[in-house]
Amino acid sequence: MTLDEADRRRIIDALDGLDDLHRRLILATFPAFVEWLTRTLPDVYARIAEIAARVWGYLRELFL
Repeated sequence: MTLDEADRRRIIDALDGLDDLHRRLILATFPAFVEWLTRTLPDVYARIAEIAARVWGYLRELFL
């Protein structure tokens, strides 16, 4: 499974719409990221569940 461009953009847009504090809290730990993603974009999480840790690492580098 890979993260396609549409899902990558949806995740980034959702995070980008948050204030800095909330984004940092979401990306602070993998469980916090998974909880946020399953609530915010459950369809995306269902597609990327097996690579979610790699996606989280990528997003931490991008935003933090």
